[in-house]
Amino acid sequence: MFSILDFDLPTRVSSALFWAWIIASVMLALGLGFLAGVAYANRATDRGIRKASKTLTSLYALVLDSLENSRRIVALLENFPKVALTKEQVDQLDTKRGFLTDMMGRLIGTQRDALAKQVETQAKPKPKSKPIKLTWQRGTFDAHTNLPDRTAFDVNLAQMLDAGSRAEVPGGLLQIRIDRIDQLKSRFGIAGSDAFVKDLAAVISQSVREQDLACRLAPDLFAILLPNVDAESGRKLSQAVRNAVRVHNFRTHDGGPEVLVTASFGFTPCPPHDSPEAALTRSGDALAQSARKGRNQLHAYEGEAVVHCAAG
Repeated sequence: MFSILDFDLPTRVSSALFWAWIIASVMLALGLGFLAGVAYANRATDRGIRKASKTLTSLYALVLDSLENSRRIVALLENFPKVALTKEQVDQLDTKRGFLTDMMGRLIGTQRDALAKQVETQAKPKPKSKPIKLTWQRGTFDAHTNLPDRTAFDVNLAQMLDAGSRAEVPGGLLQIRIDRIDQLKSRFGIAGSDAFVKDLAAVISQSVREQDLACRLAPDLFAILLPNVDAESGRKLSQAVRNAVRVHNFRTHDGGPEVLVTASFGFTPCPPHDSPEAALTRSGDALAQSARKGRNQLHAYEGEAVVHCAAG
């Protein structure tokens, strides 16, 4: 029968040496694996630094990744079986820790200062631009309405945009077209339609500010130059002109019957460095949309889009 007593001393010694060899091999493999991982991480980090140095975002991501890897490696070293570092190794770790702490402290401090200055700059209100003062050129007039004609309008539009560009002050342009002028001529004749045009010119002139300029560009088309207005102020002024036209009682003559006369309105802001051609195109597009929509419509440019502001 087999018995433990059958093992002699040499056999027991050989068995003990075998297991000792197995344990030593495992420990050696773990140590070599750890060293290889650290070496690979160093080479990978070097390659990452060279690539990431080209962009701030990549470099920031690499720093975070490297710090996380360092934390994991230190934790691995801390938990390594029977770790016993020499005094020199401990001093080296302490020195590296001090360098890293100092550099991170400087980096974080510098960035926090920059962020604080950025917030302070954003919090400061921008100085308001001084309104521009224009002397309108009134060299040529429309004989029927006594308003500046197309030639005077072109000169004054260019003057307003140029002055606004130099002073960094925005302005605005409102175009107004009488709705269905041909039907009015057919019903009331040329004299009647001319009376409506003259009446509309008076309403427009009375509804604008003193610094604005109303002009007649064509038989059924008017335009108003609005200096010193932003987009919101320009829309409100355009709305005021539209409302004045909408509530006015048009007649062919004093004491005559009231006639329904409406108009379409198109507004565009004119930012600094705008051009006359671009401003006219935008306000014309807004006016065309109003005309398609119906009577007494107001459309205005808002950014790159035309929006419907008022109807009826």
